[in-house]
Amino acid sequence: MSSVFSVSNSFFCSPPFSNSSQLCQQALHFLPRIVMDQSHAEHAGWLAAARDPIVGAVLALIHRQPFHAWSIDGLAAAAGTSRSVLSERFARYLDEAPLGYLSRWRLQLAARLLETSQKSVQQVATETGYESEASFNRAFKREFASPPARYRKRHAVLAQDRGQRPGLVAFDRRLGEPPRSAADRDVDARRSSDDAGA
Repeated sequence: MSSVFSVSNSFFCSPPFSNSSQLCQQALHFLPRIVMDQSHAEHAGWLAAARDPIVGAVLALIHRQPFHAWSIDGLAAAAGTSRSVLSERFARYLDEAPLGYLSRWRLQLAARLLETSQKSVQQVATETGYESEASFNRAFKREFASPPARYRKRHAVLAQDRGQRPGLVAFDRRLGEPPRSAADRDVDARRSSDDAGA
């Protein structure tokens, strides 16, 4: 477990990434999920990738500067390797391309910013490396099946329904209810039965 923290510290909390404490906190928020999702084998997954000198260097760049306009050429050059070697190693360890990983990472950070801040969708898009709000909206909707503004509203409602801090964004119920998951409907059913019994 100490290797997880040493890897996370070197990736997320050293300059220039550490200069943005909110992004550093968000990165550390997602680390356990990344480790648990991909630690199925010693020779593959995020930790194995982080230990690889080429993939690890590229992961560090991506996590320290997710907002940078990275290209496969730029990432390969920064790691001192060719595009083909970089792509092959990413596929071996993470089962995806470097730019695909970058895109998913940016979208995870964006989702967290939408949940925890009052920044506009345009500000979130810019902070996470998107050149336009429209391209950010399309990418976000592909990943989360919902546009960013609706995602933010839904998150605020779900947090409120679960008795958690409702977040920083108020939800106007006149706009209608966001789609409800099975887990959300279960919470509603339990509350209804508790109210009926009281």
